[in-house]
Amino acid sequence: MTEAEGRAVLCAFVGGNVEPWIAEQPWKAESGGWSLAGQHHGLRFHLEVMPGGVRVIIASEVGGGRLTGGPIARAFCPCVTSR
Repeated sequence: MTEAEGRAVLCAFVGGNVEPWIAEQPWKAESGGWSLAGQHHGLRFHLEVMPGGVRVIIASEVGGGRLTGGPIARAFCPCVTSR
């Protein structure tokens, strides 16, 4: 999946408000997906390419860039195909 395809998946997702916002932010390429560049209100966002869509993982952060005990939210955004 390309970055443009990943952004399209998030923009087309129905059921959340954060996904279209994430699609508009700067992304940094990482193994298996992307992360949002930098921190946003103490949160880090990681996007993983999954079969059939994109998984959004949101984690909180403490001092020094360390993640707390793990993700605080996960969502799967399926690819929307036209019929």
